Amino acid sequence: MQGQRGTRSSSVTLPVWNAAGNTLASPHSAGPARAASAAPGAKPVDPPKEYGPPVTVTFVEGDLEDGARITVQAPIGKKLVDVALDADVDIEAACGGELACSTCHCIFTDDALFASLAKKTEEEEDMLDLAPGLQRTSRLSCQLEVTAAYDGAVILVPGDGL
Repeated sequence: MQGQRGTRSSSVTLPVWNAAGNTLASPHSAGPARAASAAPGAKPVDPPKEYGPPVTVTFVEGDLEDGARITVQAPIGKKLVDVALDADVDIEAACGGELACSTCHCIFTDDALFASLAKKTEEEEDMLDLAPGLQRTSRLSCQLEVTAAYDGAVILVPGDGL
């Protein structure tokens, strides 16, 4: 066996997911996949989230008059805060989207779009009370998923100075 190196093989069993994100079976077993086959104490892995087609969203940093404008293609179904962070918008999101701060505060400039958003929870209302520059159309971007209605939206990210 000249020229061959020793190899080490390992078998990793990954679950098979259907379109609805349900675990169907492990490719190496006859039955359903089990999260218990992972290391003890390991969290089960969720299937990757599939997003819809993108829509155009413009974030404005600071103020509408002079602020930097960042136009992005935002996939339908993605959290608005993640769209902003992926585009390097100046938004903090200190709590990682856990509704424990107000640093992902944003202001919708279109009343019709704002009216179409899912209703604020009491917890979001409480966190918004802490946001500087609170406006009638203020929301926490961690609580919103992009929909087709966002196409063409202009969203203000006020920062600390508003």
